[in-house]
Amino acid sequence: MFDRDDFNEDWEMKFRDEYHNFISLKFLGSWWIPDDSENKIYGTLEIIRGKETYLNLIGSFRKNDDNIEHHDIIYGLSSDGKKITLSRCIEKYYSSSPNGLSTSIYEISVSFIGAHFSNINEALFSKIKIRYPYIDEWINHNFYTGKYIKHDKFILQYNKPPEMKFLVGNGYTLSFEFDIVRPPMLKIIREPYMHHVSFVVLQFMHPTSFEEIIEITTHIKYLLSFAINRPINAIMMEGIINRTKENNLNKISIFNETKTIPKKLENILHTLIALAPRM
Repeated sequence: MFDRDDFNEDWEMKFRDEYHNFISLKFLGSWWIPDDSENKIYGTLEIIRGKETYLNLIGSFRKNDDNIEHHDIIYGLSSDGKKITLSRCIEKYYSSSPNGLSTSIYEISVSFIGAHFSNINEALFSKIKIRYPYIDEWINHNFYTGKYIKHDKFILQYNKPPEMKFLVGNGYTLSFEFDIVRPPMLKIIREPYMHHVSFVVLQFMHPTSFEEIIEITTHIKYLLSFAINRPINAIMMEGIINRTKENNLNKISIFNETKTIPKKLENILHTLIALAPRM
């Protein structure tokens, strides 16, 4: 779309929309157990939207071949310098050869990109932004309008929706935030690009643990599934934490392994939706 010379690294990240519309992500780097930092293993974290997250390692954290490994926390450092914390990691595959080469695969429940935490609830969040699919359809707002000026000019205009904020109680507010990704001011633009992104935002009155956040977002997921008339799961989350000596970033990207809505609950949702016009 644009000449690569016109880009810089910061813009390329923004252009990819900070993971919000990803299909798959890969983080190549070194990985280790917190209490065994000398034993670093190279491998790749692969996050696929709508599916499980896996850590593929050239090596293993096993002390012997008989144990099935599981770890509450695995640390990572990606090749581009990002700190990564993986939580609730279960070994799904292990193989070793007579020459001593081994490989292993872990299924990951939660991935925190941007910080190291000693446990899943060490991070206390003041704000969470959640990207869900189909939110724009439910909001039903005309985000773009266009008109011709004479015959040789066309104006495309972005219409940002009004702020939607609700006081939910229990120590947090719920709102919808809207953003747009647009190209930088380049010398030559060959085609236009603007991309609208909607978020569900939770603003907490007190620092809130990840376990508490998951409980809240589970209720939101089921409510939105009913409102939008289809089962949905969060694409990703972005959390705001306080800076610490170990973690100098305050914005953390979070990928929670997608769990589909239980079939029984999905059937109940479809029944309620079918009955809605009569209620």
